[in-house]
Amino acid sequence: PDLQNDFKQDPSLLNRYGVCVEKCPEQFETVEDYQDVKGGSASNIKGGQPMRHPEDPTWLSDLPTFPLAGRCIPYDPPPTFSAGAEFCADPPCLMTEDRKTSLPTNPREVCGLQKDGTSRFWLVSKADDILLDGWRREHVTEQVIKAAEDLDRGKEPCKIKVLRDTRVRTESVDASLIYSLLTKYT
Repeated sequence: PDLQNDFKQDPSLLNRYGVCVEKCPEQFETVEDYQDVKGGSASNIKGGQPMRHPEDPTWLSDLPTFPLAGRCIPYDPPPTFSAGAEFCADPPCLMTEDRKTSLPTNPREVCGLQKDGTSRFWLVSKADDILLDGWRREHVTEQVIKAAEDLDRGKEPCKIKVLRDTRVRTESVDASLIYSLLTKYT
């Protein structure tokens, strides 16, 4: 459970710290460490050496693991993506004089956000919550937002599409280069 520190102390991993478990932990699952017999409480896990961190007798599995040769091997999972918004880059968005108050009449007048750089693209898909919230933060009126949502987007041809989504990825804050390589390619 302490692979980062094991790599720092012994890059060959001949002397690593481990806790025997019934099954490999899922990502963000807590694993109970061995209890120190001197401390008066015995663990339900048999064997093992006293804890490295007796003040916190648990380990958080920050990465998912899989079983291999009697060990739980951590791996770097692919990022998960939330549903996003699909835009068109070519032909470009037709910016109106005042996009905050002028009602759009053409799908190419429904542009993205200035904050994330999608304002030069026009919306092809239905607006997601992030885009709707962004328009409100950029002071686009509710009437303009409603008109943008009601437009039929299926008639305008698009040559180059752009996808804007939200990525969620776990990254260990103190992982060494070797540890990062090991978890990325296993």
